[in-house]
Amino acid sequence: MVDFSDGPHPGGFAAPMRYDAEILDCEVEGTIPPELDGVFVRTGPDWYYPQLYPNDVPFSADGYTSTFRIKNGRAAYRGRFVRTPRFVNNLEAGRQLYGVYRNPFTDDPSIQEETMEKPWERTVANTTPMAFAGKLFALKEDAPPIELDPNTLETRGFYDFGGKLSSQTHTAHPKPDPVTGDLWTFGYEATGLCTDDVYFYCFGPDGSLKHEIRVKTPYVSMMHDLIITNEHIVIPVFSYIATMERLKAGLAHWGWDPSLPGYFGVMRRDGDGSDLKWYDAPSGTTIIHTLNGHSSGDRLVMEAPQFDNNPFPFFPAVHAQTGDMGPIGRSHLRRFTFDLNGDSFATEQVFDDPISDLVRVDDRYLTQEHRYCYTQYTEPGVQDRGSGWIRLDVQTGEKAVWYAGPGQALQEVSMVPRSADAAEGDGWLIGVANNPAEMRSEFVIVDAVEMQEVARVILPFRSSAQVHARWFNAAELPEMV
Repeated sequence: MVDFSDGPHPGGFAAPMRYDAEILDCEVEGTIPPELDGVFVRTGPDWYYPQLYPNDVPFSADGYTSTFRIKNGRAAYRGRFVRTPRFVNNLEAGRQLYGVYRNPFTDDPSIQEETMEKPWERTVANTTPMAFAGKLFALKEDAPPIELDPNTLETRGFYDFGGKLSSQTHTAHPKPDPVTGDLWTFGYEATGLCTDDVYFYCFGPDGSLKHEIRVKTPYVSMMHDLIITNEHIVIPVFSYIATMERLKAGLAHWGWDPSLPGYFGVMRRDGDGSDLKWYDAPSGTTIIHTLNGHSSGDRLVMEAPQFDNNPFPFFPAVHAQTGDMGPIGRSHLRRFTFDLNGDSFATEQVFDDPISDLVRVDDRYLTQEHRYCYTQYTEPGVQDRGSGWIRLDVQTGEKAVWYAGPGQALQEVSMVPRSADAAEGDGWLIGVANNPAEMRSEFVIVDAVEMQEVARVILPFRSSAQVHARWFNAAELPEMV
């Protein structure tokens, strides 16, 4: 019997779903813009079986990918669990076999020998969707990408870029270069658990390997995201740490240590890594997600949300004296300007209010100067409008906000240009709103210029939790019907 009574979400809107789903023609309020032809893909965690240990973290839940296919003013929905080796083994056993987050030492004895040898097979592929070289993937940073059928979402298996991915892992945040069409990506802990090796790759639009760089980091840190500019790569290293001692003690992969120094590593994209320079950052510097960056002469400018404390309290402090962590960390959008000829950088705050760290730009402006960014936002002191999406002008500080409605919670936003040559900011904001009052999820389309809602796709149920989501147009997934 499957019993979630002791699980992480025993009931309510966040309870496990545990089903695949399909709606061929969804109910729509308003009018879907006819120019939209593509698919909005969401990836997130859902517990198919209760966790093996009660202290496991939400990031250990099984990967669930869902899509809203938009074409000719209509919408279809599909949601499906990613059939990872882990999911298949659990299903065969009828229970959870895998222990705490990214720690094979805690797995059931029946599979532990295999997961110690191949830790990437523990992945749940629950973090980010990616479309590249005409293929669709589900990503998590502890394993290679897992390819999915873009129509049915059936799992096709691990993808190693034609044998060119030598890292055991692959980031959940690869960066497309809109100028060259290349994909820049990386894997940390590239040669095994708790190793300090990081491999960077540049793959051409056809999936071929164009460049590889191998470096080491000052310590093993959660390198969840990175920045690429038109010339450089920036690597944030900060307060989460992993050691074999932690794993052997049965702890989750990461522990929070705000006493550790922070670092930004900067190196050229076209080099071999020998020019990698580490810029010292204050202890406790914590950057999970990044926004964008560009290089010009002897300056590199990047923007990213920076947390003021531990954003993930389920990865607790590693030292007793820092056990009282205080409030969960809040993030503020900051601009970092690096002197490429020196060893320092300057920091300025772009926006006074705290915002979600799930910040996005129009992807056509990645690696270049941009004007607008978008993210979830709740105005301080205002609680009766639900959460909002904000359009922030990073040059002037001007903001515009659209609110979903009382009680509704918005997830990560994507910006879709109105056309390939539309001006920056001209298009739509899209994403999912959770509506607990109706126990359902709704896909929302908002005009990004007027910041007014134009349509909602209504699901007759609550959809799965989401970590990240992306819009891919029909040309990016030619198999899609």
